[in-house]
Amino acid sequence: MKYFVLLMVGVLFFASCDTEDLCDVAGLHGGDCYYNRIQNGNDLRGMLDAFVEDAAQYDIDLSYVYRYPISLTIRNDVMYNGYHYGALAYGRCDDERVEIAFERTTWDYLSNMDKLRVMYHELGHDIFNLDHSDHGPAIMNYSGNISAREFLSLKDKMFRGIATDGREFSGHVKRYDVAQYTACQYGW
Repeated sequence: MKYFVLLMVGVLFFASCDTEDLCDVAGLHGGDCYYNRIQNGNDLRGMLDAFVEDAAQYDIDLSYVYRYPISLTIRNDVMYNGYHYGALAYGRCDDERVEIAFERTTWDYLSNMDKLRVMYHELGHDIFNLDHSDHGPAIMNYSGNISAREFLSLKDKMFRGIATDGREFSGHVKRYDVAQYTACQYGW
């Protein structure tokens, strides 16, 4: 029983420290750390808000996404064209909605840090219409467990690339030089 209690305390401590560790590594403290506003590993809207605030740190204004329908869900099944997915950006190639679904079993298996990585990956598809990257480690191709330091490095690479590329989308500048954009005119 003693070992079970210690194990449970360790699991709860690890799960609750993800965003705190992220704030420490990022050098953001107190009210400045928008990652702390994410209530838990299932706070999908909080993760979207952090993504928008992260983008603002790179002078990328994504505030327009709040003017359109937003649907962020955890479902028992995520399908598209007869295929099952662990997560899917249904709003990809549609700049007037954000719609992302996460398959429950896959989602529940992830650590909070990995949930944040997967959310940023899907938002990369949905908001920036990014395809998967084959340019080394990136939010758009990374898999496996991730540390706070790795997450910050990969999201920095993504946002810096977008901030220097200069693509237009919905009247806003869309940039990313280290991944391929989806050819939306051909569907996805």
